[in-house]
Amino acid sequence: MVNPEHYNTLFSLAQDLIRIPSPPGQERDVAEYLQRTMGEMGFTEVQSDKYGNVIGRISFSKDGPVLLFEGHMDHVRVLHPEYWIHYPYGGEMSKGCLWGRGATDNKGALAAMISAASFLSRSGTHGLRGSLYVGASVLQEPLESVAASGIAELCHPDFVVVGEASGNAVMRGQRGRAEILLETKGQSVHCAFPHEGINAIRKMLRVASLIEKELFLPEEPVLGKGSMELTSIESSPQQDFNIVPNFCTAYFDRRLLLSETRDGVLADIQEILEEEALRDDAFRASVRYSTKEQLCYTGKLLRSEVFYPAWLLEENHPFVRRVCDGLHSMGLPCTLDIYPYSTNASYYAGVAGIPTVGFGPAQMSILHLDDEYIELDDLVRICNGYVGIAHSVLAT
Repeated sequence: MVNPEHYNTLFSLAQDLIRIPSPPGQERDVAEYLQRTMGEMGFTEVQSDKYGNVIGRISFSKDGPVLLFEGHMDHVRVLHPEYWIHYPYGGEMSKGCLWGRGATDNKGALAAMISAASFLSRSGTHGLRGSLYVGASVLQEPLESVAASGIAELCHPDFVVVGEASGNAVMRGQRGRAEILLETKGQSVHCAFPHEGINAIRKMLRVASLIEKELFLPEEPVLGKGSMELTSIESSPQQDFNIVPNFCTAYFDRRLLLSETRDGVLADIQEILEEEALRDDAFRASVRYSTKEQLCYTGKLLRSEVFYPAWLLEENHPFVRRVCDGLHSMGLPCTLDIYPYSTNASYYAGVAGIPTVGFGPAQMSILHLDDEYIELDDLVRICNGYVGIAHSVLAT
């Protein structure tokens, strides 16, 4: 159990992180703070990579497994601070809670991870082997799992715990996510003569309806059913509303299951497009994954196709059992569940195939809301949980 005197250090660290604004692409100040602070808190080595991720390592006396605790430094933007009761970057403690942007997503968990690692380093490492890393990642909010690859390449973890809010449950999987871009082409004419043109919007409405009716969405026992939801539609030309549009673009959010592949997801949609083209000689359409890019504070450009695979560990997986054993050793319950949203675990587990779980403080229902907060008891509980997990996984 973490020494109660250590809790003040945990609370102060979480407060400091909240008080440093770090929206996506602007994590430099919090990254520099973490590099200094982790060095002062007993980490064997602290470094950053080309993306600006900060990675701290604590090495134990014997060779052994590598365990990574990972949380992200960036947070969603504060659009209307005047609506907040508590100043978004105040790090105020009141009513048993710590208030501020990033408290739940994800600076509270990050502070708990660093504090747990520091406690292990300073309290003696008898009986532990291998290495414990704490990774603080950039750009999780706009490009989940992309920058995480840099952390994995640096520390080569055998096991990963991500700190995204889980309501103190152990998350053993999540559906994947893709953003699908569908384009239809037409022929512009003046709206006085619409019959002489081809309206790309009408073609899009037709095919979107077909997709909703005909696209097969698989279902799996644990992860549930896949989904595909139309989220945005736009057309061109837009400068003149008396012109029949010759181009229409629609975006779909696609939630993925374990059985689905990058090529297979698009192939299912392409089949519907080809069948419609056989029925309608004027139908022209294409489908692909959208691509997003974001500049890191280091100047490195991150660019990624938006396809993040699903992942799942079995309930009796050895890593899941060790995580539960570690929690039980600290007097904490081990409730298994799955994430309803995307996390950096899509890279660690879904792409790299590393055994991964999620374990973080706070309720998922308050993510990204105004007056974000984390309960101090949850912060303490999760810190103790990280200590227990590290002992269980790295024990000789």
